[in-house]
Amino acid sequence: MTTRGPSFDDGWDKLMAGIASGSKALTRVIQTGVLYHYMVATFGTALAALTVTLWLRSTGVPAMGIPLVELWDWLVFLLVLLGAILTLMTNSRITAIAGLGVVGIGMAMIFILYSAPDVAITQLLVETLVVVLFAAAALKLPHLTPEPLRKRWLDALIAVGLGVVTTVIMLKVTTGPIDRELTTFFETASWPEAFGQNIVNVILVDFRALDTFGEIAVVLIAAISIFALLKSKPEEEKP
Repeated sequence: MTTRGPSFDDGWDKLMAGIASGSKALTRVIQTGVLYHYMVATFGTALAALTVTLWLRSTGVPAMGIPLVELWDWLVFLLVLLGAILTLMTNSRITAIAGLGVVGIGMAMIFILYSAPDVAITQLLVETLVVVLFAAAALKLPHLTPEPLRKRWLDALIAVGLGVVTTVIMLKVTTGPIDRELTTFFETASWPEAFGQNIVNVILVDFRALDTFGEIAVVLIAAISIFALLKSKPEEEKP
């Protein structure tokens, strides 16, 4: 009488069937088809990763003196804060887009106050384009239903958490020794090699021209795609 040993083929088939079943279950959990869930997962994961990394590598709170806060700084802060609160509390897409536009304008004003007019102009142009495109698209979307307050507080918690963690990281970076090798190179090479006195523009259009060209191409393709979507008509409206 012979005893049949275990079948490796059956075991392999069961293993593959289990992996397929587990993959389907995981897909049902993470692929909900709801954009809000994806955004919460993305920003929540970013917040958790940054917080854990900061905690593991923390060497204490960065020491800083009392900054000199001017009246304009408080006005810009108030403008950004009001825009953020408006975006968080409203149930209207148009109003939310306007609130985000206010925040973007506040960021542009910060760049102006801290002597970065080139970045401020770019911020204003991009902010205007985004607001116009989003407003045009929002007019074709269904009305928003009022969301429960707990969801709004979750959004606010993630946003504030990311802002605080990013601020702490930036303070740690700026209070330590800064490697000025690249800064020195661009300062000394902008005029002799690229014949430009505006270092920011020289970097954008000369030293990293190919990268800038790619960014412009992405923006143009996105704008053309959005225009095509806005001009298209639903099936029931076509003659």
